[in-house]
Amino acid sequence: MAVSIGPNTFVGFGEESTAGTEVARSVWYRVSRCTLLAAAEYTEVNNLAHVADYATRGESIITRKKLAGAVAGFMSYRGMGVILKHSLGALATTGAGPTYTHTYTHALALPTSLTAEVIRGTSTNAEEFYGLRVSKLTIEVQANGLMTWEAELIGMGVGARAAGGTASLQTPYRIVGHHLGASGFAFNSVGYKAKKIKLVVDNKLTEVAELSSLYSGQPQRGDHADITIEVEMYATVETLYNAHLAGTVATWSAVFTEPTTSETFTITSQNATCTYCADPITAAGLVSTTATFRGHSSTGSSGITIEVVNSQSSGIAA
Repeated sequence: MAVSIGPNTFVGFGEESTAGTEVARSVWYRVSRCTLLAAAEYTEVNNLAHVADYATRGESIITRKKLAGAVAGFMSYRGMGVILKHSLGALATTGAGPTYTHTYTHALALPTSLTAEVIRGTSTNAEEFYGLRVSKLTIEVQANGLMTWEAELIGMGVGARAAGGTASLQTPYRIVGHHLGASGFAFNSVGYKAKKIKLVVDNKLTEVAELSSLYSGQPQRGDHADITIEVEMYATVETLYNAHLAGTVATWSAVFTEPTTSETFTITSQNATCTYCADPITAAGLVSTTATFRGHSSTGSSGITIEVVNSQSSGIAA
């Protein structure tokens, strides 16, 4: 009997041209957590009559199959392209080897969808998911820590668990907290030291129920997308607090640089507003400021852009 165990769990993705139609997996990820599952929902038939002389209802019927869950791992300067493209929507690659610039921009239309294969601890126990779209992407990094990512997904179909493929993994070039530039993140051309940064791109996707299928149709936006950046820092200056009270709209940015390869990972939020800023004093010791920025779109600006500069020619495998 095949037994699922945590070690040797990998997730592979491939870009679909037709939503819900399986394609080969071209990019594989080491993951720290995977909750992607299909679940059948049953409806009990509420007839008033009992079955024979017994008190229970006579049947439960599958009326819905839900496919959703999250995949999480550690960010790298290479190999994150398919996650970034399908979380933000648009990709443009410029430059030439050995330095390519891959720009991922938030777009109204998301890419078609993804096929995913989850190897559940052993290649003899794998599961394929079809028609996946990224509903929410969370990227987070803390002082003295590694940058992490989590993609929440909604899908259209699943295959039976069976023997899996072979994960082809790139050498990781991890993004670490101390790779942030010495001036920290910038807002309105002012640098701020941070101890934690958390970016959330919430595409607000929803399932599309259709009479013709137990599964969702192609997931679609159910509301305006939200782009938020939460930061924690030591309360040392009043500039950000004043910008919060003044309603300042400006560019927010943070640049991480790999020290040996000089590859970069840059988050830029255009038309950002500091919608929350507080530094309460509750005890003796260092005082912390917590601030939230919200990115907004305008003509020519999507509200969020992630730029990766590395040696990979492909913005999907990049």
